[in-house]
Amino acid sequence: MKKTEIILGALIIFGILLFVLNFPFGAIIAILSLVTLSGFYFYFSFALLNGVKFHEMFRKESFRGIPGVRIFATIGAGIGFSIIVLGILFKIFKWPFANQNLLIGGGITSVILVVSLIKLWLGKKEVYAGILLRSVVLGVVCCLLFLMPSSILMQLKYRDYPNYVETLKELDADPDNVLLQEKERQEYNRINGIR
Repeated sequence: MKKTEIILGALIIFGILLFVLNFPFGAIIAILSLVTLSGFYFYFSFALLNGVKFHEMFRKESFRGIPGVRIFATIGAGIGFSIIVLGILFKIFKWPFANQNLLIGGGITSVILVVSLIKLWLGKKEVYAGILLRSVVLGVVCCLLFLMPSSILMQLKYRDYPNYVETLKELDADPDNVLLQEKERQEYNRINGIR
């Protein structure tokens, strides 16, 4: 299952790069990869984070020797990771509630990070090393995206259209302004040749 996680991560990076560079299907690849990784963490974290292989996931024997508390903790970690991945998706595409998803997922993941550090420090299982690594990577990405204005990615994507970028910056400063929303829509339609 770790291979699946790595492949999805590579597809996410590839899709985001294609999206920012305005290549076809970049948005589709990024969205599908991020949603799949989010679902992967949400539904399969109890097995992934405990080192249980996919084909052994539904066998009772696979979880012998794993305390119930650790299974519940890995489910919680999976929920936190899943929320962060959805927050990343929302932030990249400038969808509403991106920062809220990043904040909630980051909060859950920071608790998991502290617990994993304590468990590793006490000399517990190497399972916590994997959780710690995922918590750090997703936590750093979460913090960077939370602190980054949403217009930065759009500045990269629409670097050849300075009027549209300026309108996006103005709209970020005043998102409730109906005139700016209409101006942004007109600029976007002008870029795409829609009248």
